[in-house]
Amino acid sequence: QAVEFDAAIRYYRTILANVRHLPLLYIRVGDAFTGLGEPDSAMGYYRMAVGLDSAAVEAHLGMADIYSGRTEFRAARECVERVFRTVMGVTEAGLPSPGTRRTLTRKCPLLIIR
Repeated sequence: QAVEFDAAIRYYRTILANVRHLPLLYIRVGDAFTGLGEPDSAMGYYRMAVGLDSAAVEAHLGMADIYSGRTEFRAARECVERVFRTVMGVTEAGLPSPGTRRTLTRKCPLLIIR
């Protein structure tokens, strides 16, 4: 499986040499580094994705996963909260908007949202 991750990294880096404005490419390289067990490299690519698009959900969640693995739970929580604030339609009161609440409960039926 490491060979597949290495191949993916080479593939995406080749594309990134010419196309640097697509956050999803950085996310995919970050995912491959995560798969290889190289969280520091993955974090760098996730941060680049967020630098291009502050609402890059997969990048924020990738960073949250790395922070959790390092037991940096406050940083992990901040990443997840950023997703809720910027992407998922959380209101100023910190609660999901009605439309977001319906989507979340449909996708995550075990999640209790007040």
